[in-house]
Amino acid sequence: METEPTQLMPQEEKYGAGMLRRFGVFYLLSGMGLLLRRLRMEERSVENIRQASENGHLVYVLYARSRIDWIALNRSLNKRNLPLAVFTPGLRSIWNRPIFDLFKHSFGALKQLFARPNDTLYLRQALERKDPCAVFLVQPATLGSTDTEVIQDLAQIQASLKEPIQLVPISVVWNRRPEKLRSETL
Repeated sequence: METEPTQLMPQEEKYGAGMLRRFGVFYLLSGMGLLLRRLRMEERSVENIRQASENGHLVYVLYARSRIDWIALNRSLNKRNLPLAVFTPGLRSIWNRPIFDLFKHSFGALKQLFARPNDTLYLRQALERKDPCAVFLVQPATLGSTDTEVIQDLAQIQASLKEPIQLVPISVVWNRRPEKLRSETL
């Protein structure tokens, strides 16, 4: 069955911008598995995400575009079996995929490198399907950062949706390992 020309394929297939339930060999070889093994998420945060998912269109909101924060969120959501973002404007998960998926999705991703993707259109379609999404408020630039204007896009999209968009702010906090308290006995 052919799709209409205006109909886009799901982003996880065409755009490669979705979070993953399983990670691949490049993820492991890069050391991300070791780096992110001690992630934790508070129980009240888990409940807030579950409620937001039940009450409307779920959108995870991270402040600045950071691939490592996005992967950390992906890993934390996996550990708690929470909904993963199917689309994230400006990021792709191609290199973190298992080998089979990498080959399966790489052609679509390569095609997208040469095309100008319409992130607002993809975001709208994902939210209309009630797929969870993740967005960034600012994009790092050489000096400072620039606004992604995603909040304005979400406001326009909300006008056409029956259920509310549930914005879930995400903050990834990187702490150094606390020093062990030494007990010296004399």
